[in-house]
Amino acid sequence: MDAHARQNNFDLIRLVAAGQVVLWHGIEHLKVEVHPLLLWLLGSFPGVPIFFVVSGYLVSASYRRSRSVGTYFANRGLRIFPGLWLCFAFCFISIAWSYGLAGARWQDLVSWVLPNVVGLSHTPAFLKSFGTGSVNGSLWTIPVELQFYVVLPLLLLVLQRSGWRWGVGFVFCLAASFVYLWMVRESDSKAWSNVLLRLLPSWLYMFMLGMILEWRADWKERFVRDRFFVWAGAYLVWIVLLQAAGFTTVGNAATPLALIPLAAVVIAAAYSYRSLATRWLRGHDISYGMYLYHMPIVNLIVVLAPGLRGPSALVACIVATVSLASVSWWLVERPALRLKPTSKGLQTAY
Repeated sequence: MDAHARQNNFDLIRLVAAGQVVLWHGIEHLKVEVHPLLLWLLGSFPGVPIFFVVSGYLVSASYRRSRSVGTYFANRGLRIFPGLWLCFAFCFISIAWSYGLAGARWQDLVSWVLPNVVGLSHTPAFLKSFGTGSVNGSLWTIPVELQFYVVLPLLLLVLQRSGWRWGVGFVFCLAASFVYLWMVRESDSKAWSNVLLRLLPSWLYMFMLGMILEWRADWKERFVRDRFFVWAGAYLVWIVLLQAAGFTTVGNAATPLALIPLAAVVIAAAYSYRSLATRWLRGHDISYGMYLYHMPIVNLIVVLAPGLRGPSALVACIVATVSLASVSWWLVERPALRLKPTSKGLQTAY
């Protein structure tokens, strides 16, 4: 396989998805006024579901290329934890400096530190009054990703590249997601909704979409490759129709009827104009760092500059987030990824 055939835009897609999350949360928490049409367009390409599709596609390919299950899990750990630990250290130090931890009991600190270092995002009660009320609420996706990593080998073993098994498994996961959305809308408990948000069945169908599109390379070649604008245009028309019919099509609460075709848009973007990511990013991937650091920065702005809101606050948040993400990439994430064994095929950085 030549170098051009292996090229794709997944690094660029992750950067765009992370940017969407940063803008969405920045607009919400920093009180930025945005035209409703632009806000709708931004919310129509939600970063988290895009991340889940990309993860399903790349991680399943990575698993097949791994020497062993142990190597696969080691690679997943190197991708997630070094950057996550650095971010938590930043959160701990910045909160101690800006808010203070002198009054916290050691039990409170343990209840905060331990879950976060193993990937379970948690804001203890004594920090509920800090900033937005959540130290880094965006990281609810980390335990979901970790569940994806654990279940993927079992999924591939059970499905065994059988078309009908893939179909039955996907329909089951899709039904679970509809149940999740219904339960969240019917529940008055925020705590219960947060638990449901983090459960594997709520999101597994998005991960499976990526897996299926990676498995069926013939579908990608026949229907998706070099057709980004076709899929993106059809997707926008489709979600307008869904919205007119009363469905939610914006953000993480969007109906799966909208998010399923979004998966095709994502893979079409990865394999259309395939040299874009190489030319623009040159292998530098700060998307994970942007996702990790944007809410800690938002919280610091809320605490340290309560009068700073609107576009200027959003610009400050973006600059600080990109700066910290770059530091994380060069000092921690990139060196950690170099410890992973190389393999042919998709980029090994994932």
